[in-house]
Amino acid sequence: MKDFERTADAILVPESPTAPLTVVEFQFQFDSTIYQRIVTEMALIHLQNPEREIQGMIIFLDRNLDPETEPWCRVVDGYSLSNLIDQLSQRDPNHPLAAVFLPVLAESENLIEREAARCYTSIRSSGLSESIKMTLEDVFLNWMTQRLTNKGIKEIEQMLMGQLPDIRETRVGKELIEIGLAEGFRKGELEGKLEGKLEGKQEGELAGKMEGLLLILKGRFTKVPAKVKQKIETVRAPEDLAKLYDHALKVSSTDQFLREWPL
Repeated sequence: MKDFERTADAILVPESPTAPLTVVEFQFQFDSTIYQRIVTEMALIHLQNPEREIQGMIIFLDRNLDPETEPWCRVVDGYSLSNLIDQLSQRDPNHPLAAVFLPVLAESENLIEREAARCYTSIRSSGLSESIKMTLEDVFLNWMTQRLTNKGIKEIEQMLMGQLPDIRETRVGKELIEIGLAEGFRKGELEGKLEGKLEGKQEGELAGKMEGLLLILKGRFTKVPAKVKQKIETVRAPEDLAKLYDHALKVSSTDQFLREWPL
């Protein structure tokens, strides 16, 4: 074998041209070959940067995932993410990095539910720049939705005691819009083809967009009452449905959705 194709999780490049480059791997499942892989990556990086010192770092989710492979574990530094966050939390319980990892490292969903509001407040009230805070908020919400798969956006919002930002600006909100539009248009095109005529296609697309709107409401509030569905079914103009997409992402309940009907 004369060549390898390897991709590191991250390479830390310091501002100083003489400081070492650091190859970083994040390992959240057991892999007995992780040390050999990162050493290979370090060697390839060194070939490209022969004048620089190269360091290696593996961040394991938990120390039990570290195979401690000799002799490479003496060349590459291994760290336990859970231990690092525990140490950080002991020094500063409200540190934003300690907060953002709660959904990943918490042992139970009950602990996440108890601590979510405090952690989210820690991120939002930190002295970090707005762009970094927005990134950490988005990561936190992303992990919350992945860990608490049995809860909708509205339930998570209640868990955070109303501190959730405008959902349209979060990854979750943007994905809901994309899913709703994609599913709606897909259904509309299919129904239009089955009808085989222009009127049928237009009706199918309208029905598909309605389905997309219902998907957004369901994603936010888990259930969509019959009275909401009936109201949506009265809409006959695509531009009105576009207004309702935006409206659905602003309101805090399906009751408010109907009460402040924008059409």
